Amino acid sequence: MFGGGHAALRVVGAPPGWFGAMTKMRYFEKEDVLHLTISDEPEGSSIELSPNITVECNDKGELIGIEILNASEFIRDSFAESAQAKALSLFKF
Repeated sequence: MFGGGHAALRVVGAPPGWFGAMTKMRYFEKEDVLHLTISDEPEGSSIELSPNITVECNDKGELIGIEILNASEFIRDSFAESAQAKALSLFKF
């Protein structure tokens, strides 16, 4: 479950936990928006996971896309956190 009582999302046409090779990624530099398209189906609803991340669902509630606002900051911070966690695990005293 997501916070707010939403059921877990299922990716269209894929087994649970699979993010398929059909995913398309588009970056809109001027707006700093990253959009991942998993299916070309029409959007039936969307769920805001955080202020900058929205998932898009079809009419059956299956995941068809993800939109990330302020994408360059999100990716930079994600890599920094991952690198920091890896460095801490390597250098435990």
